[in-house]
Amino acid sequence: MQGGLERGWARAERGQPPSGALGCRALVSAGRAPPHRGDRAGAAPRRAEPPRRSLGDVGRARPRRAGDRARLQHDDARRKGALEGLSGCLRRRAVRSDRQGAHRYLALPRAEATRGDKLRRRRIRARSARRARRRTLRDRQSDEGRGRQRHPGDERGVRLPRGRRSCIRGAAPVTLRAVVKAGGSAGVDRDSVADLVADIARSDEIVLVHGASGETDKLAAALGHPQEKVVSPSGHESRRTDRRTLEIFAMAALGVENFLYVEKLQQRGIDAVGLSGISGRLLVASKKDVRSVRDGKTILLRDDYTGKVEAVNLPLLTQFIGPGRVPVVAPLALSTEQQALNVDGDRVAAAIAVAIDADALIILTSVPGLFRDADDPRTLVPETTVKEAESLARGRMKVKILAAREAIEGGVDEVVIRSASGDPGVRTVIRS
Repeated sequence: MQGGLERGWARAERGQPPSGALGCRALVSAGRAPPHRGDRAGAAPRRAEPPRRSLGDVGRARPRRAGDRARLQHDDARRKGALEGLSGCLRRRAVRSDRQGAHRYLALPRAEATRGDKLRRRRIRARSARRARRRTLRDRQSDEGRGRQRHPGDERGVRLPRGRRSCIRGAAPVTLRAVVKAGGSAGVDRDSVADLVADIARSDEIVLVHGASGETDKLAAALGHPQEKVVSPSGHESRRTDRRTLEIFAMAALGVENFLYVEKLQQRGIDAVGLSGISGRLLVASKKDVRSVRDGKTILLRDDYTGKVEAVNLPLLTQFIGPGRVPVVAPLALSTEQQALNVDGDRVAAAIAVAIDADALIILTSVPGLFRDADDPRTLVPETTVKEAESLARGRMKVKILAAREAIEGGVDEVVIRSASGDPGVRTVIRS
Protein backbone atom coordinates (compact mmCIF):
# COMPACT_ATOMS: atom_id res chain seq x y z
CA MET A 1 0.00 0.00 0.00
CA GLN A 2 2.90 2.38 0.86
CA GLY A 3 4.60 1.59 -2.41
CA GLY A 4 1.45 2.34 -4.26
CA LEU A 5 1.27 5.74 -2.66
CA GLU A 6 4.93 6.54 -3.58
CA ARG A 7 4.38 5.58 -7.17
CA GLY A 8 1.35 7.80 -7.21
CA TRP A 9 3.30 10.79 -5.90
CA ALA A 10 6.13 10.16 -8.35
CA ARG A 11 3.71 10.10 -11.27
CA ALA A 12 2.13 13.30 -10.00
CA GLU A 13 5.55 15.07 -9.91
CA ARG A 14 6.06 14.11 -13.54
CA GLY A 15 2.62 15.57 -14.44
CA GLN A 16 0.99 12.16 -15.01
CA PRO A 17 -2.32 11.08 -13.44
CA PRO A 18 -2.14 8.50 -10.68
CA SER A 19 -2.78 4.87 -11.49
CA GLY A 20 -4.22 1.98 -9.61
CA ALA A 21 -7.17 1.95 -7.26
CA LEU A 22 -6.58 5.51 -6.09
CA GLY A 23 -6.42 6.93 -9.55
CA CYS A 24 -10.16 6.73 -10.09
CA ARG A 25 -11.10 8.21 -6.76
CA ALA A 26 -8.86 11.18 -5.92
CA LEU A 27 -6.50 13.71 -7.43
CA VAL A 28 -3.12 13.49 -5.67
CA SER A 29 -0.92 16.58 -5.58
CA ALA A 30 2.65 16.87 -4.37
CA GLY A 31 3.28 17.49 -0.70
CA ARG A 32 -0.38 16.81 0.29
CA ALA A 33 -1.99 13.72 1.70
CA PRO A 34 -4.94 12.35 -0.24
CA PRO A 35 -8.28 13.69 0.95
CA HIS A 36 -10.67 11.45 2.83
CA ARG A 37 -14.29 11.85 3.88
CA GLY A 38 -15.01 12.78 7.44
CA ASP A 39 -12.36 14.13 9.78
CA ARG A 40 -9.51 11.77 8.86
CA ALA A 41 -6.05 12.91 7.83
CA GLY A 42 -5.95 15.10 4.76
CA ALA A 43 -9.67 15.92 4.83
CA ALA A 44 -10.75 19.29 3.54
CA PRO A 45 -12.25 21.62 6.10
CA ARG A 46 -16.05 21.54 6.29
CA ARG A 47 -17.83 24.51 4.86
CA ALA A 48 -19.36 26.70 7.50
CA GLU A 49 -23.14 26.42 7.51
CA PRO A 50 -25.39 29.41 8.05
CA PRO A 51 -27.27 29.49 11.33
CA ARG A 52 -30.59 27.62 11.24
CA ARG A 53 -33.76 29.52 11.65
CA SER A 54 -36.34 28.72 14.35
CA LEU A 55 -38.27 25.45 14.09
CA GLY A 56 -41.43 25.81 12.08
CA ASP A 57 -40.51 29.25 10.75
CA VAL A 58 -40.60 29.06 6.99
CA GLY A 59 -40.34 26.56 4.19
CA ARG A 60 -41.63 23.01 4.34
CA ALA A 61 -41.18 22.89 8.13
CA ARG A 62 -44.01 25.31 8.85
CA PRO A 63 -47.50 23.95 9.69
CA ARG A 64 -49.81 23.74 6.70
CA ARG A 65 -53.01 24.74 8.55
CA ALA A 66 -53.87 26.64 11.68
CA GLY A 67 -54.07 24.29 14.64
CA ASP A 68 -51.57 21.74 13.24
CA ARG A 69 -48.38 20.92 15.09
CA ALA A 70 -45.08 22.20 13.63
CA ARG A 71 -43.10 19.54 11.80
CA LEU A 72 -39.45 18.75 12.52
CA GLN A 73 -36.89 20.30 10.20
CA HIS A 74 -33.90 18.78 8.43
CA ASP A 75 -31.88 15.96 9.93
CA ASP A 76 -29.14 18.30 11.24
CA ALA A 77 -31.63 20.24 13.31
CA ARG A 78 -32.77 17.03 14.99
CA ARG A 79 -29.21 15.90 15.75
CA LYS A 80 -28.29 18.83 17.90
CA GLY A 81 -27.85 18.28 21.58
CA ALA A 82 -26.00 15.15 22.76
CA LEU A 83 -24.73 14.35 19.20
CA GLU A 84 -23.58 17.86 18.30
CA GLY A 85 -19.92 17.31 19.27
CA LEU A 86 -19.53 14.02 17.36
CA SER A 87 -17.98 13.79 13.95
CA GLY A 88 -20.13 13.06 10.93
CA CYS A 89 -18.53 9.64 10.54
CA LEU A 90 -19.45 8.59 14.06
CA ARG A 91 -22.90 10.04 13.79
CA ARG A 92 -23.61 8.02 10.68
CA ARG A 93 -22.22 4.81 12.16
CA ALA A 94 -23.51 5.08 15.73
CA VAL A 95 -27.00 6.51 15.09
CA ARG A 96 -29.80 4.65 13.36
CA SER A 97 -30.72 6.06 9.99
CA ASP A 98 -33.56 8.55 9.93
CA ARG A 99 -35.20 6.66 7.09
CA GLN A 100 -36.01 3.82 9.49
CA GLY A 101 -38.30 6.08 11.49
CA ALA A 102 -36.09 7.17 14.43
CA HIS A 103 -37.21 10.81 14.21
CA ARG A 104 -40.11 10.42 11.81
CA TYR A 105 -43.15 12.62 12.39
CA LEU A 106 -46.19 10.40 13.05
CA ALA A 107 -49.54 11.61 11.75
CA LEU A 108 -52.66 11.58 13.89
CA PRO A 109 -54.75 8.41 13.83
CA ARG A 110 -57.42 8.45 11.14
CA ALA A 111 -60.18 8.27 13.75
CA GLU A 112 -58.91 11.56 15.28
CA ALA A 113 -57.91 13.40 12.11
CA THR A 114 -60.42 15.87 10.71
CA ARG A 115 -59.28 15.21 7.14
CA GLY A 116 -57.92 12.05 5.62
CA ASP A 117 -54.21 11.97 4.62
CA LYS A 118 -52.85 10.18 1.62
CA LEU A 119 -49.14 9.66 0.92
CA ARG A 120 -48.42 10.59 -2.66
CA ARG A 121 -44.89 10.95 -4.17
CA ARG A 122 -43.25 11.14 -0.73
CA ARG A 123 -45.36 14.15 0.23
CA ILE A 124 -48.35 14.40 2.53
CA ARG A 125 -51.26 15.92 0.67
CA ALA A 126 -54.61 16.72 2.19
CA ARG A 127 -57.78 15.30 0.71
CA SER A 128 -61.42 15.16 1.70
CA ALA A 129 -62.21 12.67 4.42
CA ARG A 130 -64.25 9.65 3.37
CA ARG A 131 -67.62 8.99 4.87
CA ALA A 132 -67.67 6.19 7.41
CA ARG A 133 -68.98 2.91 6.08
CA ARG A 134 -72.15 1.76 7.81
CA ARG A 135 -73.97 -1.49 7.75
CA THR A 136 -77.51 -1.69 6.43
CA LEU A 137 -79.93 -1.12 9.26
CA ARG A 138 -82.23 -4.00 10.06
CA ASP A 139 -85.06 -4.68 12.46
CA ARG A 140 -83.92 -5.90 15.85
CA GLN A 141 -85.53 -7.48 18.83
CA SER A 142 -86.69 -5.33 21.69
CA ASP A 143 -83.90 -4.01 23.97
CA GLU A 144 -81.22 -5.33 21.58
CA GLY A 145 -79.96 -1.88 20.63
CA ARG A 146 -77.46 -0.94 17.93
CA GLY A 147 -73.96 -2.37 18.05
CA ARG A 148 -71.30 0.27 18.62
CA GLN A 149 -67.66 0.29 19.65
CA ARG A 150 -67.40 -1.66 22.91
CA HIS A 151 -70.91 -0.80 24.10
CA PRO A 152 -74.52 -1.11 22.91
CA GLY A 153 -76.73 1.85 22.11
CA ASP A 154 -80.44 2.50 22.13
CA GLU A 155 -82.46 1.04 19.31
CA ARG A 156 -82.95 3.44 16.44
CA GLY A 157 -86.54 4.57 15.94
CA VAL A 158 -88.09 3.45 12.66
CA ARG A 159 -88.72 6.43 10.36
CA LEU A 160 -89.90 6.44 6.79
CA PRO A 161 -87.87 8.41 4.24
CA ARG A 162 -89.21 11.86 3.56
CA GLY A 163 -90.55 10.92 0.15
CA ARG A 164 -92.37 7.85 1.48
CA ARG A 165 -94.16 9.28 4.47
CA SER A 166 -97.91 9.27 4.56
CA CYS A 167 -99.57 12.46 3.44
CA ILE A 168 -102.87 11.72 5.23
CA ARG A 169 -103.72 14.37 7.79
CA GLY A 170 -105.87 13.53 10.79
CA ALA A 171 -107.23 10.18 11.89
CA ALA A 172 -107.85 7.53 9.26
CA PRO A 173 -111.48 6.46 8.80
CA VAL A 174 -112.47 3.39 10.76
CA THR A 175 -113.99 0.54 8.75
CA LEU A 176 -116.40 -1.72 10.61
CA ARG A 177 -117.36 -5.27 9.78
CA ALA A 178 -120.80 -6.69 10.28
CA VAL A 179 -122.82 -9.74 9.34
CA VAL A 180 -126.53 -9.39 8.61
CA LYS A 181 -128.81 -12.42 8.82
CA ALA A 182 -132.11 -11.95 7.00
CA GLY A 183 -134.83 -14.35 8.05
CA GLY A 184 -136.54 -16.44 5.44
CA SER A 185 -140.09 -16.19 6.77
CA ALA A 186 -142.82 -14.43 4.84
CA GLY A 187 -142.82 -11.49 7.31
CA VAL A 188 -139.33 -10.28 6.32
CA ASP A 189 -139.38 -7.50 3.71
CA ARG A 190 -136.56 -7.98 1.19
CA ASP A 191 -136.54 -4.34 0.11
CA SER A 192 -135.99 -3.19 3.71
CA VAL A 193 -133.15 -5.69 4.09
CA ALA A 194 -131.56 -4.52 0.84
CA ASP A 195 -131.81 -0.86 1.93
CA LEU A 196 -130.09 -1.58 5.25
CA VAL A 197 -127.34 -3.67 3.68
CA ALA A 198 -126.69 -1.11 0.94
CA ASP A 199 -126.37 1.73 3.48
CA ILE A 200 -123.81 -0.21 5.50
CA ALA A 201 -121.90 -1.48 2.46
CA ARG A 202 -121.18 2.02 1.13
CA SER A 203 -118.77 2.74 3.98
CA ASP A 204 -118.16 -0.53 5.85
CA GLU A 205 -117.70 -4.24 5.16
CA ILE A 206 -120.69 -6.53 5.40
CA VAL A 207 -121.78 -10.10 4.66
CA LEU A 208 -125.42 -11.01 4.07
CA VAL A 209 -126.72 -14.45 5.06
CA HIS A 210 -130.33 -15.25 4.25
CA GLY A 211 -132.82 -17.99 5.01
CA ALA A 212 -135.42 -19.62 2.79
CA SER A 213 -138.01 -21.20 5.08
CA GLY A 214 -141.02 -19.35 3.61
CA GLU A 215 -140.14 -20.08 -0.02
CA THR A 216 -139.31 -23.70 0.85
CA ASP A 217 -142.77 -24.22 2.34
CA LYS A 218 -144.48 -22.72 -0.71
CA LEU A 219 -142.33 -24.67 -3.18
CA ALA A 220 -142.77 -27.97 -1.29
CA ALA A 221 -146.52 -27.48 -1.27
CA ALA A 222 -146.50 -26.73 -5.01
CA LEU A 223 -144.47 -29.89 -5.68
CA GLY A 224 -146.66 -32.02 -3.46
CA HIS A 225 -144.00 -32.82 -0.89
CA PRO A 226 -145.33 -32.21 2.64
CA GLN A 227 -142.98 -30.80 5.29
CA GLU A 228 -142.34 -32.56 8.60
CA LYS A 229 -141.36 -30.69 11.78
CA VAL A 230 -138.91 -32.12 14.30
CA VAL A 231 -138.70 -31.18 17.99
CA SER A 232 -135.36 -31.91 19.64
CA PRO A 233 -135.05 -33.06 23.29
CA SER A 234 -133.97 -29.49 24.18
CA GLY A 235 -137.16 -28.05 22.70
CA HIS A 236 -135.80 -26.62 19.43
CA GLU A 237 -138.17 -26.98 16.49
CA SER A 238 -136.77 -27.47 12.98
CA ARG A 239 -137.64 -28.91 9.60
CA ARG A 240 -136.81 -32.51 8.89
CA THR A 241 -134.52 -32.56 5.87
CA ASP A 242 -134.61 -35.72 3.82
CA ARG A 243 -132.99 -35.83 0.40
CA ARG A 244 -136.04 -34.51 -1.43
CA THR A 245 -136.55 -31.71 1.09
CA LEU A 246 -132.87 -30.77 0.72
CA GLU A 247 -133.30 -30.41 -3.04
CA ILE A 248 -136.42 -28.27 -2.59
CA PHE A 249 -134.61 -26.11 -0.04
CA ALA A 250 -131.72 -25.59 -2.50
CA MET A 251 -134.20 -24.52 -5.18
CA ALA A 252 -135.79 -21.98 -2.84
CA ALA A 253 -132.53 -20.68 -1.37
CA LEU A 254 -130.49 -20.39 -4.56
CA GLY A 255 -133.20 -19.94 -7.17
CA VAL A 256 -135.40 -17.44 -5.31
CA GLU A 257 -133.90 -15.85 -2.19
CA ASN A 258 -130.29 -15.53 -3.29
CA PHE A 259 -131.30 -14.42 -6.76
CA LEU A 260 -133.65 -11.70 -5.47
CA TYR A 261 -131.20 -10.29 -2.90
CA VAL A 262 -128.40 -10.05 -5.44
CA GLU A 263 -130.71 -8.32 -7.89
CA LYS A 264 -131.99 -5.79 -5.33
CA LEU A 265 -128.49 -4.92 -4.14
CA GLN A 266 -127.28 -4.44 -7.70
CA GLN A 267 -130.18 -2.05 -8.27
CA ARG A 268 -128.91 0.01 -5.30
CA GLY A 269 -125.40 0.28 -6.70
CA ILE A 270 -123.85 -2.50 -4.60
CA ASP A 271 -121.71 -5.16 -6.25
CA ALA A 272 -123.39 -8.23 -4.74
CA VAL A 273 -122.04 -11.74 -5.32
CA GLY A 274 -124.33 -14.75 -4.82
CA LEU A 275 -122.71 -17.69 -3.02
CA SER A 276 -123.68 -20.90 -1.30
CA GLY A 277 -121.81 -22.87 1.31
CA ILE A 278 -120.99 -25.67 -1.13
CA SER A 279 -119.35 -23.26 -3.62
CA GLY A 280 -115.60 -23.60 -3.24
CA ARG A 281 -116.16 -25.41 0.08
CA LEU A 282 -117.07 -22.08 1.63
CA LEU A 283 -118.79 -23.82 4.56
CA VAL A 284 -117.70 -27.21 5.84
CA ALA A 285 -120.08 -28.97 8.22
CA SER A 286 -120.44 -32.22 10.09
CA LYS A 287 -123.59 -34.25 9.76
CA LYS A 288 -125.73 -34.14 12.86
CA ASP A 289 -127.32 -37.06 14.60
CA VAL A 290 -130.85 -35.69 14.65
CA ARG A 291 -132.98 -36.84 17.56
CA SER A 292 -136.69 -36.22 17.69
CA VAL A 293 -139.17 -36.54 20.50
CA ARG A 294 -142.32 -38.39 19.50
CA ASP A 295 -145.01 -39.44 21.94
CA GLY A 296 -142.58 -38.89 24.79
CA LYS A 297 -139.89 -41.02 23.20
CA THR A 298 -136.58 -39.91 21.70
CA ILE A 299 -135.77 -41.46 18.34
CA LEU A 300 -132.75 -41.11 16.04
CA LEU A 301 -133.40 -39.93 12.46
CA ARG A 302 -130.86 -41.54 10.14
CA ASP A 303 -132.07 -40.14 6.81
CA ASP A 304 -131.68 -36.47 7.78
CA TYR A 305 -129.36 -34.12 5.87
CA THR A 306 -128.82 -31.52 8.54
CA GLY A 307 -125.38 -30.36 9.62
CA LYS A 308 -123.44 -28.06 11.93
CA VAL A 309 -120.86 -25.64 10.54
CA GLU A 310 -117.32 -26.56 11.55
CA ALA A 311 -115.16 -24.32 9.34
CA VAL A 312 -115.39 -21.26 7.10
CA ASN A 313 -113.18 -20.85 4.02
CA LEU A 314 -111.95 -17.40 5.03
CA PRO A 315 -109.47 -16.82 2.13
CA LEU A 316 -112.29 -17.41 -0.34
CA LEU A 317 -114.83 -15.28 1.52
CA THR A 318 -112.57 -12.28 2.03
CA GLN A 319 -112.11 -11.95 -1.73
CA PHE A 320 -115.71 -10.75 -1.94
CA ILE A 321 -115.69 -8.47 1.13
CA GLY A 322 -115.06 -4.75 0.79
CA PRO A 323 -116.74 -1.34 0.66
CA GLY A 324 -119.37 -1.42 -2.06
CA ARG A 325 -119.16 -5.21 -2.40
CA VAL A 326 -121.31 -7.75 -0.56
CA PRO A 327 -121.26 -11.55 -0.61
CA VAL A 328 -124.76 -13.02 -0.31
CA VAL A 329 -124.53 -16.49 1.27
CA ALA A 330 -127.19 -19.20 1.15
CA PRO A 331 -127.17 -21.59 4.18
CA LEU A 332 -125.91 -24.76 2.51
CA ALA A 333 -122.71 -26.57 3.51
CA LEU A 334 -120.56 -29.46 2.36
CA SER A 335 -119.89 -32.41 4.65
CA THR A 336 -116.63 -34.28 5.04
CA GLU A 337 -118.23 -37.02 2.91
CA GLN A 338 -118.74 -34.44 0.11
CA GLN A 339 -122.51 -34.33 0.63
CA ALA A 340 -124.61 -31.18 0.67
CA LEU A 341 -126.23 -30.40 4.02
CA ASN A 342 -128.85 -27.98 5.26
CA VAL A 343 -127.49 -25.78 8.04
CA ASP A 344 -129.26 -23.24 10.23
CA GLY A 345 -128.94 -19.70 8.83
CA ASP A 346 -128.59 -17.99 12.24
CA ARG A 347 -125.71 -20.22 13.27
CA VAL A 348 -124.10 -19.84 9.83
CA ALA A 349 -124.16 -16.06 10.34
CA ALA A 350 -122.59 -16.48 13.79
CA ALA A 351 -119.81 -18.70 12.39
CA ILE A 352 -119.03 -16.21 9.62
CA ALA A 353 -119.05 -13.31 12.10
CA VAL A 354 -116.48 -15.10 14.25
CA ALA A 355 -114.36 -16.05 11.22
CA ILE A 356 -114.10 -12.51 9.82
CA ASP A 357 -113.77 -10.93 13.30
CA ALA A 358 -116.94 -8.89 12.87
CA ASP A 359 -117.89 -6.06 15.21
CA ALA A 360 -121.60 -6.90 15.21
CA LEU A 361 -124.08 -9.54 14.17
CA ILE A 362 -127.49 -8.18 13.11
CA ILE A 363 -130.37 -10.64 13.00
CA LEU A 364 -133.40 -9.34 11.09
CA THR A 365 -136.68 -11.08 11.86
CA SER A 366 -140.40 -10.43 11.68
CA VAL A 367 -140.47 -9.29 15.36
CA PRO A 368 -138.80 -6.19 16.88
CA GLY A 369 -136.71 -8.14 19.40
CA LEU A 370 -136.81 -10.23 22.56
CA PHE A 371 -139.84 -9.89 24.87
CA ARG A 372 -140.30 -10.85 28.48
CA ASP A 373 -143.90 -11.68 27.58
CA ALA A 374 -144.39 -12.74 23.97
CA ASP A 375 -148.02 -11.55 24.08
CA ASP A 376 -147.19 -8.04 25.37
CA PRO A 377 -145.17 -5.83 22.96
CA ARG A 378 -144.50 -3.37 25.82
CA THR A 379 -142.15 -5.89 27.46
CA LEU A 380 -139.41 -5.53 24.85
CA VAL A 381 -135.95 -5.97 26.37
CA PRO A 382 -133.66 -3.22 24.93
CA GLU A 383 -130.39 -4.60 26.36
CA THR A 384 -129.56 -7.88 28.01
CA THR A 385 -126.91 -10.52 28.56
CA VAL A 386 -126.66 -13.93 26.97
CA LYS A 387 -127.64 -15.68 30.17
CA GLU A 388 -130.77 -13.58 30.66
CA ALA A 389 -131.73 -13.89 26.99
CA GLU A 390 -131.57 -17.68 27.18
CA SER A 391 -134.02 -17.65 30.08
CA LEU A 392 -136.47 -15.42 28.16
CA ALA A 393 -136.35 -17.07 24.72
CA ARG A 394 -139.32 -19.08 23.46
CA GLY A 395 -139.92 -21.07 20.29
CA ARG A 396 -137.76 -20.17 17.28
CA MET A 397 -136.12 -17.40 19.32
CA LYS A 398 -134.09 -20.08 21.15
CA VAL A 399 -132.04 -20.83 18.04
CA LYS A 400 -131.31 -17.13 17.56
CA ILE A 401 -130.13 -16.78 21.17
CA LEU A 402 -127.95 -19.89 20.69
CA ALA A 403 -126.38 -18.22 17.65
CA ALA A 404 -125.89 -15.06 19.72
CA ARG A 405 -124.02 -17.05 22.37
CA GLU A 406 -121.73 -18.65 19.78
CA ALA A 407 -120.97 -15.26 18.22
CA ILE A 408 -120.20 -13.48 21.51
CA GLU A 409 -118.08 -16.35 22.79
CA GLY A 410 -116.18 -16.17 19.50
CA GLY A 411 -115.26 -12.50 19.97
CA VAL A 412 -118.14 -10.55 18.40
CA ASP A 413 -118.88 -7.40 20.41
CA GLU A 414 -122.67 -7.43 20.24
CA VAL A 415 -125.66 -9.12 18.65
CA VAL A 416 -128.66 -7.05 17.58
CA ILE A 417 -132.10 -8.59 17.07
CA ARG A 418 -134.60 -6.30 15.35
CA SER A 419 -137.34 -6.14 12.76
CA ALA A 420 -136.28 -5.78 9.12
CA SER A 421 -138.89 -3.12 8.34
CA GLY A 422 -139.57 -1.56 11.75
CA ASP A 423 -138.00 1.33 13.65
CA PRO A 424 -134.22 0.78 13.89
CA GLY A 425 -134.26 2.11 17.47
CA VAL A 426 -136.67 -0.61 18.61
CA ARG A 427 -134.40 -3.60 19.08
CA THR A 428 -132.67 -5.92 21.53
CA VAL A 429 -128.91 -5.70 22.01
CA ILE A 430 -127.20 -8.73 23.53
CA ARG A 431 -123.73 -8.45 25.03
CA SER A 432 -121.63 -10.71 27.16
